[in-house]
Amino acid sequence: MASFIYQTLDNLDGKQARRTGSSSPLGLLFDHGCDAFNTTVGAVNQAAVMQLGATWQALALWQVVSLPFFFTTLEELYTGELLLPIVNGPTEGILSLCALKLWTAWVGFAWWEAPCFWIPSLPNNTALLFTMVLCSNLYTLVNFYTIYHSPHRSVGFHVVLLQVVPYVLLQCLALVWVLHSPALMASHPRTLLWTAGFLFAKMAMHLMLSHLTEQPFLPWRKTFLAVLGCGAALGGAVAIWEVTDEVVHVYMLVAMFVLSV
Repeated sequence: MASFIYQTLDNLDGKQARRTGSSSPLGLLFDHGCDAFNTTVGAVNQAAVMQLGATWQALALWQVVSLPFFFTTLEELYTGELLLPIVNGPTEGILSLCALKLWTAWVGFAWWEAPCFWIPSLPNNTALLFTMVLCSNLYTLVNFYTIYHSPHRSVGFHVVLLQVVPYVLLQCLALVWVLHSPALMASHPRTLLWTAGFLFAKMAMHLMLSHLTEQPFLPWRKTFLAVLGCGAALGGAVAIWEVTDEVVHVYMLVAMFVLSV
């Protein structure tokens, strides 16, 4: 019910603001900022529904949700408008997740761990997750194609590619960390997911702010450099000094969380 209400209001607020003449750049930034935070809320809820557990699959589901959000916002920066396909995430995507919640309430949580009809070697939750990963990455290619051919783009395409490096690093390092230290994800899943979620939301809001102010997008900011420093320290501790104590990982994770807020 909450997801359906959010989806409905999210599709109405812009139309209502334009109808009443109360739309503003600040309102747009606030709207997209709330949407950026809600990607983590929705992903965590859906991971629980799909019985993914406190594993790398829960993180992968969050990445599936955040990936099209970030690159659609990047596309908006270089095209000057928000272009969504007929079937898109903010409308049909959220409605599909609502339908999956209702389906789960009907058949029970055990259905997610049952063998998939199409791929018996995989459970239903893993099969759906891989399908979502494929669709999300394919749509990202469409975003890049649109940016490449946009007549409004004033910088070289190589600059665009460099601008997404911090976001790609965030996604890759988070996934590597979870795969390397599954115990950390198992014991502190919310802290890890919300740390990545806050960092993603800050990147997305800086991206939208650049679009609203018509300023260049500068992704290499102090906050993210500090987080990269924590990641480098963790990598050194694991690779060089072979520190695998979970307590050290938790301290590093808490430090990254504080820096990401």
